[in-house]
Amino acid sequence: MPRQAYRGVGGVRVSSDHCVRLEPYEITNAAMVGVLRQVAAIRSNLKDRFGYNRNTPWEDHIRGALGELAFSKWARTYWAPSVNTFENADIGDRWQIRTRSEPWHDLIVRPTDSDNQWFVLVIGTNDTWTIKGGIVGIDAKKPEYIADHGGRDEAYFVPASKLMQPEELQFLM
Repeated sequence: MPRQAYRGVGGVRVSSDHCVRLEPYEITNAAMVGVLRQVAAIRSNLKDRFGYNRNTPWEDHIRGALGELAFSKWARTYWAPSVNTFENADIGDRWQIRTRSEPWHDLIVRPTDSDNQWFVLVIGTNDTWTIKGGIVGIDAKKPEYIADHGGRDEAYFVPASKLMQPEELQFLM
């Protein structure tokens, strides 16, 4: 749970462990973006490109949008709530947000992901989200990080301990 609050990047109220609380209206907005993303995938008959077959696409799209919004709130930057912009950065022109639900999950970077963009691990559920850290794509693509968790295609799974800490990411904003 969050520790004592302080003013983070741009004065956003976050905890000392880089925890961001989303307000109910923010959760609603991000959840609607997640729903729109799933509806667009259904309409276009899109299947996961990386062998993902877990039966939670609605939840996954909503969680992803919530993680993007949490990062943008932490970074005090604009979040463009987009749909079908797969190759674009999630935030600005260089930030890819990878949202996971469990605190022990690693940051996932795919072989086809950009070498020059930053990948940020955001973990959370409901209204509480934690910025764990980030890494530039090329640095994530090391042989020791390759795994095929969950029976999916191989990817790079970077442990949180190997990520640039949130305090350091603030200098890149």
